[in-house]
Amino acid sequence: MSGGSLLYTDHMDQSELTIEDFNRYLKIYNANIDWVPHLTKLFDQLKNKSGDAMRAKNESREHAAFTILYPAQDKNALTDPPFKLLFYAQKHDGRGTRDWLAELVKVAKKDKEIKEIREELVQLGIVDPIFYIPRWRQAFLWLMDQVEGSGLEPVHPVNKNFENLVKYYGGTIVGSLFEPQFKNQIAKIPNWRTPYFFEHLIHKTYKKDELVKIRTHDIQEIRGQDASKVVNAKVSTDRNAIAGNPGF
Repeated sequence: MSGGSLLYTDHMDQSELTIEDFNRYLKIYNANIDWVPHLTKLFDQLKNKSGDAMRAKNESREHAAFTILYPAQDKNALTDPPFKLLFYAQKHDGRGTRDWLAELVKVAKKDKEIKEIREELVQLGIVDPIFYIPRWRQAFLWLMDQVEGSGLEPVHPVNKNFENLVKYYGGTIVGSLFEPQFKNQIAKIPNWRTPYFFEHLIHKTYKKDELVKIRTHDIQEIRGQDASKVVNAKVSTDRNAIAGNPGF
């Protein structure tokens, strides 16, 4: 059994995360690189130091959770190369301030809820492509303005992921968050490499029943104007994304 494999658990409950989960969150919160070799190397180092595989596993998970979440709180914590923070987490002043692994578990549980709501909204109908509808197209362009303003190039897959976000939630919901009262919230989004943080802002702003009500009204209105512009999720040009693999 390789060192890295001990980050896996065969029978997970909601309090545990797989190495794929850590890799995904590290990509979203920190940098879009393959973190698995670094997680494996960290485990091996900690195991060699303590001689205790289970202790090394737990410490690796704690270091990874800190590396994921802390930079969203303090951007100065980001390191170059990105994986440097993973190895220096134990020495970092901020590491002992919170239970970062417990916080990450909360994030993962929230993300599961968000995914379920997203899938429910998708089943109401999809406008594909979104550029048929001016309000949806404008919402996408506002998102792209933020991407460009953050210094990123709005190219595939970044632009496609944000297009999918508008497809899921609709122009009314996405566009509403660019109203003046949300300016400070938009400014707090840690990075625009992915729609992940903007989607969290949507769920921070709206309750599930509000999202369903707004999306239902959007789709009904568009169907009333031109039913051909609304398609079932199964025939969308992004079937895999709509099915729950959005790319972010």
